[in-house]
Amino acid sequence: MKHIRPVPHNLVRVWEDYSLVHSFADLQREVPRMLLRERDRLAPKRTDAEILDPSLAIISVLRAQMNSKFEAVLGACRQLLLCSPLLVRITQAKRLLTCDGNLSVDLFLIRIVLDLSWDDIRGCICSLRPLVTKESDFFFIFFLPTLCRELDNLYPESIVSRDLARGLLRLMRQIEDGELPMIFWSEWLTDDHEWHCLEWGRHVRSSPQSNPELLRELDQFVPPWDVFSEGLEPVEFYDVVRWLKTSTDAHVDLIDRWRSHLTESMARAGANYRDDELEERWQARTAKEAYIQGPSRSFDREVIRCWEGCLREYMSTGGG
Repeated sequence: MKHIRPVPHNLVRVWEDYSLVHSFADLQREVPRMLLRERDRLAPKRTDAEILDPSLAIISVLRAQMNSKFEAVLGACRQLLLCSPLLVRITQAKRLLTCDGNLSVDLFLIRIVLDLSWDDIRGCICSLRPLVTKESDFFFIFFLPTLCRELDNLYPESIVSRDLARGLLRLMRQIEDGELPMIFWSEWLTDDHEWHCLEWGRHVRSSPQSNPELLRELDQFVPPWDVFSEGLEPVEFYDVVRWLKTSTDAHVDLIDRWRSHLTESMARAGANYRDDELEERWQARTAKEAYIQGPSRSFDREVIRCWEGCLREYMSTGGG
C-alpha cells in the first residue's frame, strides 16, 4: 500500500491497527502458556491459578524491582485505563472467561459475548500504541488484569459478569439457531487434554442482585438440551438458582422453574449431586478471589520468585 501513489494513508493506518491487534491477541495467548510450561521450574509448589493471576501484593513487590522504563510503561498504562473504561471492560471479561479454564479466549469471542464492533475492539487496543516501541514491550499486557482490579470502579467486575452472563445466554441461542458453530462454546485444549466449556452459571451468580435485564433473560431462557451435549452441567443451573434466591426481584415460580432445570440436568448427566457438592466450585472461586486481593507477603514468596525469574529472563533478552 505504501508503494501506491498517492499513498492511501488512512487505509495503511487501518492495517497497521490490525497488525497491532494481532500482536496483542497473539501475546495474550502465548504468555500464559509460556508461564505454565515454565511453572515446575520456576515455582514447582504453586498452582496454575497462582502463577497465571498474580495478586496485587506480588505486583507491588515486582514493581519495586523493575527498571525505570518498565515502571514508566505501567504508569502510563494505568493512566490510559483511567481514560478507557472499555479497555478495562474487555480486559476484565477476558480474565473472567480465562478463569473458566479456556487459556485461548480470543477477541472474536469477546466481541460476540460483549456485543462489540470490531471498531470498538480496534480502537481501545490501538490506544495502547503510544506505550509500545517494540513487540517485547507487550510483556506488560500480562499485568493489565491486575491494573484493572486497582481501577475496578471504572467498570466493576460484577457488572462485567452481568454482561458475560447475558452474552453467554445470547450465544447459546445463536448456536441453537445455527448462526454460530459449537466451537465458540467449548474447545479442546491440547496442552492438558481437557474439554473446557464456558461457565455461564457462574457469571450469572457473580452478577449484581438487582438486575432486571438479566432476570428477563433468565425468564425467557429455555435450555437447548438437544443441541448442547456439553455446557449444560448441573453446577451451572445450581449457580443460577442461588442467584435467583438472593435476587430482590425474582418470583417464586421462576426459581421453581430453574430448580426443575437443575433436576433435569442431573438426570441427563446420570448423577444426583448434593447442594454442598455443587457449592464446591463457588467456594474455590471465593478462595481464589481472596488470594488475588492480596495475601501476606510471606505466603507469596515462591510466586514472587517465579515472577522475578520471568522478569530476569525478559530483561536478559533485551526487553528492558
